[in-house]
Amino acid sequence: MSTDSLIMFIKYLGTTAGLGAVIALLTERIPAFQRLSKAAKTTIVATLCIVLPLASWAVLQFVPADVFSQLDPVFQQLVVGISVLLTWLVSQGAHWADRQVTTDIDRIEQ
Repeated sequence: MSTDSLIMFIKYLGTTAGLGAVIALLTERIPAFQRLSKAAKTTIVATLCIVLPLASWAVLQFVPADVFSQLDPVFQQLVVGISVLLTWLVSQGAHWADRQVTTDIDRIEQ
């Protein structure tokens, strides 16, 4: 079985885009992070900017290929589950937007 997906994900975490996505998720979506002082937030972001790319490199360098082969099926199933969850969330957003438009149209017509 191909291990490209798990390996590519780990490589992605070591890129500017991957690192940016992790930091954006942390800084925008995790309430505990929002409650931290500005100095603590700066320290965490700076640390992640150094640690994540190095961790990505270290995992790819030192974890045996057999481990990736064993973990890849689990990773693939997680991707399926997350994809379905995201699809459902998008559909819920579409339903919400449709209700808003329909309500606005009904108000205009009255």
